[in-house]
Amino acid sequence: MAVSRRAVRTAVALAVGVLLLAGCQSGGGGAGSADAPGGGTRLAGTQAPTATVAPRALVTTYPGDGASRVRPDTPLSVTVDHGSLAAVTVTDAEGSRVPGRLAADERGWAAIAPLRPNAAYTVRTRAVNGAGASTRSVSRFTTLATERALTTSISPLDGQTVGVGMPLVVRLSEPVTDRAAVQAALRVSTSRKAPGSWSWISDSELQYRPRRFWPARTDIALAVALTGVHAGGSVWGDETRTIRVRTGAAMISVVDVEAKRMTVRRDGRVLRRVPVTTGKAGFLTRGGIKVVSEKHRIKVMDAATGGTSRADPEYYRLEVEYAVRVTWSGEFLHAAPWSEGQQGSVNVSHGCVGMSMADGRWFYENTNVGDIVKVVNSPRRPEPGNGYTAWNVPWSRWVAGSAV
Repeated sequence: MAVSRRAVRTAVALAVGVLLLAGCQSGGGGAGSADAPGGGTRLAGTQAPTATVAPRALVTTYPGDGASRVRPDTPLSVTVDHGSLAAVTVTDAEGSRVPGRLAADERGWAAIAPLRPNAAYTVRTRAVNGAGASTRSVSRFTTLATERALTTSISPLDGQTVGVGMPLVVRLSEPVTDRAAVQAALRVSTSRKAPGSWSWISDSELQYRPRRFWPARTDIALAVALTGVHAGGSVWGDETRTIRVRTGAAMISVVDVEAKRMTVRRDGRVLRRVPVTTGKAGFLTRGGIKVVSEKHRIKVMDAATGGTSRADPEYYRLEVEYAVRVTWSGEFLHAAPWSEGQQGSVNVSHGCVGMSMADGRWFYENTNVGDIVKVVNSPRRPEPGNGYTAWNVPWSRWVAGSAV
């Protein structure tokens, strides 16, 4: 049967259409799927996914960059959003670092030491975002400027070995109004149990002593943490240090004014009984518990320093050997070879305790700063503050002098 040309053309067109449709199918893909970037597939009519960009880590410091007149007791902190802190360094102009602690989640840092007054600080940080990209930042601020920075002068000195009667004496560079804040910044610790208390002598001095004498051979540490402490008014602390001392043997000497004899004991055992002469009428040796404050191999003693006129018959100026000071006003225990004939029988001195050259040298060589000298049977009482007189204050009154 003859086929018309029109029918042939129609049949060819249908065949080509089938082939073209088959050529658009992916091998194994279902209807409506198409090749996706990277060899995957995506639904027809959707766009290829785009990569998510992690936000940059954002660091915030407090105080902020450029802050000035910042109070030294201001908490210093660093926080980060969209990441974690990899490093925080805070230094002053001298390069000293401010220690700090990183939070467990590494999103915050806080200083664990106060700031100093009159100081410039630089805060350097490095933070990392979720994609591992680092961000570095630097900020700077300055603290309150004050001409009245509070520091201390402490007796005894660091590393000294002292007697069991030596109080811890803290003299302040400025008088303070907030005694409690200052006292709270002073911590005493001991290697042997020795309960004690601070007592204020004035607005610029406080002393610490145990209820009884220190135990012999005890390590004592005084930690001063005044940096950043507001002591009242315009006074701010600017000192952090630790003083460590040790007590030696318990050397306790008892001077009996009536018996004119001194008994020296070490750790409770009598070492020596020494004939002495003490102050005569008008120059009585003070009674009470005294503490050795100085030792001088040779000491020039001039009565004029005590107010005696050079024209007075009682005036003297002597070079005295083996002099051991117990009051600021000038009482010493020392060698007095000129009075050896009266020692043990007559009191002829101007208030000092005199002994022979041999006994004076022995006492000098066996005595340490901080050792105890008790003077008994004297009608003259010691003046508060004339030497280390803390042991003459009843314990209840001593504790009452504490500010905390």
